[in-house]
Amino acid sequence: MLVKYVRATDTPNWLYSFTELWSVLEQICCIQSGQDHKKIVERVSTLYEDKAHTKLMLDHLRVRRNNIIHKGYEEKSDTSERILFQLNRYVTQALWLIVSNGLEFSSKDEWVEFLDTTGSVEALRAKKIMLDKAIKFRRQDP
Repeated sequence: MLVKYVRATDTPNWLYSFTELWSVLEQICCIQSGQDHKKIVERVSTLYEDKAHTKLMLDHLRVRRNNIIHKGYEEKSDTSERILFQLNRYVTQALWLIVSNGLEFSSKDEWVEFLDTTGSVEALRAKKIMLDKAIKFRRQDP
């Protein structure tokens, strides 16, 4: 994954760079072949405080990626470099979380479960309280 990232960021070909960076994001998000790329948007947005803005940006990048892949080519425009840097920002942030493992995930499955965890902090706390009650109940001897 890191080698692919380095190759994607070390080329003057913006189309290659864009598609390879998106491919790195697919790997980061553990997207399987045939799985909807909207899942990437959902998973990466959980890493940001402003989820609505992040979803909007990533969905735009997803549409650009689909146009490139399915049309086979997209002309370079004044915004191509900016779009490439936007994608790179999301890839870099997610890569840093994986490489630093500051959240101490022990497996890819834990990472995916974390990315799939949605809801506000308040909603997550309420869910944690309910899970703690379920654990306490199940520990009781009948």
